[in-house]
Amino acid sequence: MTASRGGNRFATAIVVAVLLPALGAGVTWGLRGLAIKDRDEVRRQNGELRFQLERVSASPGEDTAPATAPWLLWEQADAPGVMQRIQDTADTAGVAIDDVGASPAAAIGKQSFRVVGHGDPRAVCAFLAAIERQEALLVVETGRVTPHVGERLGFEIGIAAWHRGGEAR
Repeated sequence: MTASRGGNRFATAIVVAVLLPALGAGVTWGLRGLAIKDRDEVRRQNGELRFQLERVSASPGEDTAPATAPWLLWEQADAPGVMQRIQDTADTAGVAIDDVGASPAAAIGKQSFRVVGHGDPRAVCAFLAAIERQEALLVVETGRVTPHVGERLGFEIGIAAWHRGGEAR
């Protein structure tokens, strides 16, 4: 009986020694399959993103590159000129200005404006980007966007215009 028991242990050891590497190979093969599946999904997503990037790059649209030259300062405070520039920028972007007004100067060389208007989301974003890309230094300092009629957005923003002159008019 002892010999039989020793033989069973030996046989069990051989079976375990053979099955452990096979089990490890099976687990490795399964993990490899998952890794290949993940890789293929990432490649698919990468292809989709490349396609979308090419489509956006090929579509005509507003240039989103920052100004290449440094900003220019107005020679002196010019509230009517700045308000006209804001209105022209809004017209180009396709937003409607409901109210624009100059605020009292808070700092020498700075004139603040409050602008209220509305437009579709894309136009509002284009307007804000165009303000910041002006060659004359205009900065969006504050902002609030609210729902408007339909899918339009209402906005109220604070814009600062910088000039070389003394106090604002």
